[in-house]
Amino acid sequence: MEEDFSFVPNMDFKRDSFNVVIGVIWQMAQVLIPMYFMLRQNTQMVIWSAILILTSVLLKKYWWDNLEK
Repeated sequence: MEEDFSFVPNMDFKRDSFNVVIGVIWQMAQVLIPMYFMLRQNTQMVIWSAILILTSVLLKKYWWDNLEK
């Protein structure tokens, strides 16, 4: 920062960290849903499907909509 005066620190670190955690859960749900489907464990599959939908909504709101900014 002392050498490059045009450097701007990341002011959205908390939001970015939140998005990473939600993204990991979202990706894990995509792996687990087919596994539970093949093992015929419908309750767990429905739970992880709901988690996938919830995390998709959160990523849309806090990550995708802020890409332009």
